[in-house]
Amino acid sequence: MPLRRFTLQSAAGIEAEPVDLGAAIEVIRAPDRHGAVDDITLRLDDGEARTDHARNPHLGVIVGRFANRIGGARCELNGVVQELEANEGDNLLHGGANGFGRQRWEVIDTDAGVTFSLASPDGDMGFPGTLTATVHYRLVDTTLHVDMSAATDAPNLPRAPSPVVHPGEPYRHHLGFQLTTDASEAS
Repeated sequence: MPLRRFTLQSAAGIEAEPVDLGAAIEVIRAPDRHGAVDDITLRLDDGEARTDHARNPHLGVIVGRFANRIGGARCELNGVVQELEANEGDNLLHGGANGFGRQRWEVIDTDAGVTFSLASPDGDMGFPGTLTATVHYRLVDTTLHVDMSAATDAPNLPRAPSPVVHPGEPYRHHLGFQLTTDASEAS
C-alpha cells in the first residue's frame, strides 16, 4: 500500500511532507541564506527500507506508546507489574515491534495542515487501557508546528506519544536550525 503523503507549504518557502506511516515527517525542504532550497531531512531514501523494521531506526516517526527503552520489557504501574512485548533483546524500545511509528495512522483532518490519529487497544504490546493519540502538523512562516495529544481510559506510563527527533546529518549542522520543544516535562 503506497504512503499517503501530504505537502504543507509556507510563505517563507518551506515545505514539509508528513505521511501516514508512523505519522512521520518524510521530507522538509528549506531555503538557505542564499535562497537555495534543499531537502534537510535525515531519512532512508529507499521506500522499502522505510517499512523494514530492521533497517529503519524510527527516523522522523511518532513513537509510542512509550518513547525510549523499558529495561526487561516490564515495569510497575500503580503496584501492578506490566509485562510488555520485548523487541530489542529483553527490552521494549519505542513502544514495541508494532509501536506507533510502525503503524498507518488515520488521516482525520487536512484543514490548516494535516491531523493524524491512532487508536491503541487495551493490552496492545502489553500496555494497559485504550489510548488514542493525535498529531497535527502545520507550517506557519518558518515554523513547523507539531501538536500532539493522547488520551487513555486507564492509568498509563508517562511518555506517550513522542516524536523521535534527529539533529540531521553532520554536514547540515551549519544551516543553524533550532528545535524548540514546548513541554511541561522533559527527561
